Amino acid sequence: MDPSQMLEDKFSYFTPQSEREIFDELVFNVKFPEVYDASMLKDFVNCPSMFYLRHVLGLRRRSAEERNDLNWGTRWHKLMELYHNHGINEAIAQGFNDWPVGLDHLDEKNRTLERMINLFQRYVERYHDQQSKITRNLRTEQYFEIHCPEDNPHCRFGGCGLSWCGRMDRFVERRGKLVVWDYKTTGRMGRDYFESHENGFQLPGYVWAANHMTTERVDTAVLDVLYCLKASDDFFLRTFQYTDARLLEWRDNVKHWISRIDSYKSEWPRNPERWPKNWEECTRYYRCSFADVHFVAPVRDTRLRILSEDYHEDRWDPSKVD
Repeated sequence: MDPSQMLEDKFSYFTPQSEREIFDELVFNVKFPEVYDASMLKDFVNCPSMFYLRHVLGLRRRSAEERNDLNWGTRWHKLMELYHNHGINEAIAQGFNDWPVGLDHLDEKNRTLERMINLFQRYVERYHDQQSKITRNLRTEQYFEIHCPEDNPHCRFGGCGLSWCGRMDRFVERRGKLVVWDYKTTGRMGRDYFESHENGFQLPGYVWAANHMTTERVDTAVLDVLYCLKASDDFFLRTFQYTDARLLEWRDNVKHWISRIDSYKSEWPRNPERWPKNWEECTRYYRCSFADVHFVAPVRDTRLRILSEDYHEDRWDPSKVD
């Protein structure tokens, strides 16, 4: 046999039929989202394969532990929820009582219990009096699921033809106007940090949703950021305004990407190898949880076997995400 033909046979992809047969044999549970959120769409834009594996098959590494930066961010969100719902004293009483014992010294960025207590106290000192005078809390940790048909007579945009979900950190009244409030924790704040959030899927999606949840106009979002490095930290507030034109542009962009998902869905519903892979995304910031699979050469059914053995079903739930 021609050596080049041998190499091609060894490293060739499945035929669609053989891939589906192995896929069905390994019993993957295919479930496309019925309503989308910002994380799902961001994953698809970044890497369609990652979207399929995480949000269609619902896979997560069996040995994966939640990264400490996510634990840190989740705890900060919980503190803010307690603070705005029950006050400073209750936040301190409940916000730190289940902190993992003996792990502080392992964190390379010095994200310790003592430091978070100090940061919370400083946050309250900086913003409590200022915000309490002009801001009234309406909702905290508000999950939403908006279904707006094309012919929705109650839609201020004339009908959107879009289903969208998410979880707002806060919904407030500030100086008589309704405002969406979102918390972030980060150790990476480049020059385009605020612009990437202002123009991403999440913040304008919150404002679009808020306009479907109330009869009053909502055009403002506040980004409330805790910036934390190993030896320094700071707080930032940024306010973004969204005109109808910007919200309609966001809506049309979202519908465009969902239509792309639908096209892949109709052509390759049970063929994960056919969903494009973005290897650059595998090593961006932290390794993508599917990097080990993507970096394996496409030899026969190797990738599917790894997914079957090393991953389990643990689906993304937007209603539980901070």
